[in-house]
Amino acid sequence: MQANYVPPAPVPTFDQDAYNEQVAEEYWATHPKPTFDPDSADGYGPNQELPPACLRLVGVDC
Repeated sequence: MQANYVPPAPVPTFDQDAYNEQVAEEYWATHPKPTFDPDSADGYGPNQELPPACLRLVGVDC
């Protein structure tokens, strides 16, 4: 009896950069741009919602 070769299923790929761009686009479409406040510890004015870390920091993925 001879075995038939079955190739492995293709591994799905995930484009992290495209996902990050999509998250940023959707976030900024529904939230106003925060204003910079130099007197604030985090740089944002009072009572402003902080954007997700992936939009504020370099090298952080969503």
